[in-house]
Amino acid sequence: MAADLLPDEPSRSNDPEATFIGHTRFSLYQPGSTAWQASNKSKFRTPAEYQRYLYSTARLDARVDIFLSMTLPQLALAAEGWNVRHIVSFSDSLPATYQQLLKDAAGQYRWLVLDRCGLGERPLSPLDLASAGIVGSYRLDDDDILPADYFDRVAPYVTQQNVGMHVSLAAGITAIYTDGELYFARRAYEPMLAIGFLSIHRKHPDGTVVSPPPASHNRSDRAAPVILDSRKPGYLWVRHLEQDTTVHATHLSREQRLEVIMPRMRERQPAADRAEFARYFPAVETRIHAAARPGEVLEVPVTDLTLIPPDGLDLEMKPMQGRVSITAKLRSDANAIPRNALLAFQLVGPNGVPVGEERADELRPIGFSYSKSVGYYRYLDTRPGRTESAMVLALPEGILLTGVTARRWHRRETSIYLEELVLLSKL
Repeated sequence: MAADLLPDEPSRSNDPEATFIGHTRFSLYQPGSTAWQASNKSKFRTPAEYQRYLYSTARLDARVDIFLSMTLPQLALAAEGWNVRHIVSFSDSLPATYQQLLKDAAGQYRWLVLDRCGLGERPLSPLDLASAGIVGSYRLDDDDILPADYFDRVAPYVTQQNVGMHVSLAAGITAIYTDGELYFARRAYEPMLAIGFLSIHRKHPDGTVVSPPPASHNRSDRAAPVILDSRKPGYLWVRHLEQDTTVHATHLSREQRLEVIMPRMRERQPAADRAEFARYFPAVETRIHAAARPGEVLEVPVTDLTLIPPDGLDLEMKPMQGRVSITAKLRSDANAIPRNALLAFQLVGPNGVPVGEERADELRPIGFSYSKSVGYYRYLDTRPGRTESAMVLALPEGILLTGVTARRWHRRETSIYLEELVLLSKL
């Protein structure tokens, strides 16, 4: 790939002819469609059953909140300075309240195009709206979110040379939507995920179009080249209880349906970088939480292999109280010995006064060692190779954990790396 297609900060004008046209199917009523579990008769045997599920208040209220208060504000940020139009196709049978909310959104965002469809009518496609020139068409479900720099990122690839190809921003964040907030944020890597999956076309003045061969998004690389760019988060993949992937679990309780979602989520690395959220998802940054549910605080101050320096590694975190679970993954060289590293804890009492040696006798029975040189600490498992240390701190009432320092100890010339550090408190 040519070097000029991989700038760190893409220019705002890659191709003067390029336009971007997206498409969202907002709970489009399509009985018998094989594209969705809800409509393919594997769960709902009649069109009436399917429609009751599709238009249920629980399902639509979640989707309209995500789409109107998260998806569209983020898309508005991304669209600044670009020639963007976005189609929202919905059925004329969609309850009037939700149709009006979409109309209100179209009044707010000039680039939003509403497409009201009767039963059996073909929805608009991005190429129906395209003028002659280079066109980047992208897909976005009504519960998916793009980063604020989405068009900046894909624009360098939308060129005449790449017509007939696709672009996939394969790295992103995934989180579970609950009561208006996004919890259990995790890192995702999903090449050719549908969210923001972009196809590059050329539309000629006579109306003919050069496009990638048709194929499902997850098999597109079998039909055409796919450009993968995973350098930065390229999507926020929202999971919730009313998605098509959980339609066969609608008879289960809320907690049981969450367990349908959670196993795959638990396999992923936690995401807790507030600065990253603010940069890429500023419209929803305050609504993203690394913790799994309300009342929890989860901090992940280390997510990449990080050498513990000779003078220690100071790690910032939100204050925690009560029961704090800590997991540290390390990688030590062949000369590592037991107790070759430790975590030192910054503890403060009422009014932010540091907790010192005066409370050592009180804290020692609940697992805190004390040293005048490092303060309160716990040793880590430092056998050669990769190890994992887990501990629980039961902080007395009134004491907060405000910071952590990783230190090499005893044989300080040993090379020891932190791979991941996770702290979780439950209020």
